[in-house]
Amino acid sequence: MTDFLALVVSAAKEAETEAQETDAERRERLIGLARRYYVTRRCSMETAAEAIGVSVGYLAGLLAEGGVELRGQKPRRRGVRREIENPEEFARQLAAEYAAGESLNALSLAHNLGKDRTREFIRAGGGTIRPTGTAPGDVPAGQPAEIVRLHAEGWSYRKIQDHLGCSAYRIAQALHLAEVSPREFKRRPKNGGPPSRAEIERLITRYSVELVGIVKLARLEGWDWRRLRDLFIAEGVRIRGPGPVPKRK
Repeated sequence: MTDFLALVVSAAKEAETEAQETDAERRERLIGLARRYYVTRRCSMETAAEAIGVSVGYLAGLLAEGGVELRGQKPRRRGVRREIENPEEFARQLAAEYAAGESLNALSLAHNLGKDRTREFIRAGGGTIRPTGTAPGDVPAGQPAEIVRLHAEGWSYRKIQDHLGCSAYRIAQALHLAEVSPREFKRRPKNGGPPSRAEIERLITRYSVELVGIVKLARLEGWDWRRLRDLFIAEGVRIRGPGPVPKRK
């Protein structure tokens, strides 16, 4: 019995030793991977940790154990406004580069400016801001101005689309760039007050002649179908069939 216990204890110690060696080897492998991703490939801490399959804190411990010094983050330039020596000449230069096909984002990065200041300089230099994602020539000349004019005359989006062959997004973009607020959609007024006798007779006639359901008629006329049903019952109109009851949202 004593020999058996000694054998079990010895096997447990050997298994523990093997486990420790395996953990050590695994840690050495992780340190090598950490150095490869963080030092050789210049990955960020988040990217390297995701690639290895560990947390950022665990990765920092691996790098420290491997003698790797963590890279410091570059301080953000908050509140730093670049001063332009000759704003007029700079504005003409930006407008020319933008007209040649450079994107707003590329100019903003190249000249270390925010996008809003880049737009201001381009407009000051006589340029016109293109809709997002377009290049020179994509938008027909004069189309944004035509969109603004038609919108001011009361044309709807759909009518402008059919007339100019452009998308609703292009219309909204042109109005936004021209700093024109789109008109509010005209909502169908709710029938809160009591309807007139002429209105009641018109609804009853339409219900009888067109043979539409009470729910569909209420939707077409902008009524609540329950209120319209109660109105018809009060007028002695026989409601045709139960009809489908719309589900509440």
